[in-house]
Amino acid sequence: MLVGNSSSGRGRAFGHIARIGGLLEAEGHKVVRVETGPNRPSEGPTGSPARSPGGSPGGGLNGELRGAKALIVAGGDGTIHHALEHAVEADVPIYHLPSGNENLFAREFGMDATWDRLRRSLNARNVVESDLGACNGKLFALMVSVGFDASVVERVALARTGGGRGRGARGRGGVTHADYALQAWKELWTAKFIPLRVEVDGRVLVDGERGLLVVANSRQYGGGLDPARDARIDDGLLNVVFLPASSRLALLRWAARLAWSRGLSRVPKTERGRRAVPGARCLTGERVWVHPVDGTVSAQVDGEYLGRLGSESLPALDIQIRPRVLSVLSVR
Repeated sequence: MLVGNSSSGRGRAFGHIARIGGLLEAEGHKVVRVETGPNRPSEGPTGSPARSPGGSPGGGLNGELRGAKALIVAGGDGTIHHALEHAVEADVPIYHLPSGNENLFAREFGMDATWDRLRRSLNARNVVESDLGACNGKLFALMVSVGFDASVVERVALARTGGGRGRGARGRGGVTHADYALQAWKELWTAKFIPLRVEVDGRVLVDGERGLLVVANSRQYGGGLDPARDARIDDGLLNVVFLPASSRLALLRWAARLAWSRGLSRVPKTERGRRAVPGARCLTGERVWVHPVDGTVSAQVDGEYLGRLGSESLPALDIQIRPRVLSVLSVR
């Protein structure tokens, strides 16, 4: 099954679907196309009828997914995020044709949008099992974060729909790196630093301190900053990283420190031999509980805005690891 997001990469996703779908059919594969996103057309990119499952791919199609050779997703990390539950329920291996801004899932597994690599992966059938996290029951592949970067994601989401703090940005089209940079600049000047309490397997990591929190299943992160450098997506653990910060200057210092320490050789080892950026507070575990001590703060999951943590609708985050529940069509 091929899934494409109409808003990813300003049309790149549908270009990949048209090209890859045609090549798969030429080799005798049965192809089912599914279109998602706010701008999905009424007809598939190659003239075949388009499935329209709404905001998340695979809706109502788990029966067709079951027994499929692969679920091939063209889009960004958000498109992958919405496809996870369907892939797990149908027990079908997933492959990412990167078409978004960061494409962290594809980067984690060495995937690209070339036909040769996808064909080799399909023929080899080298399926690996990946961990997923569950945040208040919702599956995620990469990370959950609370604080500044989640506020930027919130701004981008609002700008995309033309409302709230992001009014006047880009509207409902595809989002670019420039959009994130603009909203990050705006957030920098209005950022609020809310004290958090964070527990990891019952151990207190943060108790009433202000800063940025990342709960990582993967080492990949936006902009190559990667605060959880030694996280592994198949080790049955979540890597929890807290970066203390209570001012704009502290945020800028963390950005510089993360950029400087990209090379793992420069990063000292901490608990269980895992590497952490100097000054970061880190733990690994299977279950993480997060809530703000005072006020509300933005939260995001896999680059998708989750909500205001501390609000009536989202009072706390209960994050758990689910080991080896996602089948991935490996390129290695």
